[in-house]
Amino acid sequence: MDYFQPICGVSANKTTALPGTRVILSTMAQPNKGDRQQVSTRLPRAVYAAVKVAAAERGTTVSQYIADLTCAHFGRPDLMYLLDQEVLSQSA
Repeated sequence: MDYFQPICGVSANKTTALPGTRVILSTMAQPNKGDRQQVSTRLPRAVYAAVKVAAAERGTTVSQYIADLTCAHFGRPDLMYLLDQEVLSQSA
């Protein structure tokens, strides 16, 4: 595990730590999802709320849910990571 010496009483995980103390940082390895490009967008609040609920119901993140729906929309279900065709037919 990596150790981080906080500066000004703030640790890397954004929790406060006493000066002179050490915080153990833990990171979980994530599976490689292949060659991807990061995209940022702003959704209307009502749509975001619905997407957030749908992603939570499927046990995934908003980002991954939107990525999978986008892959399906452009006819690339082979690039989808979590959603399957059954889920897509239910969300349509």
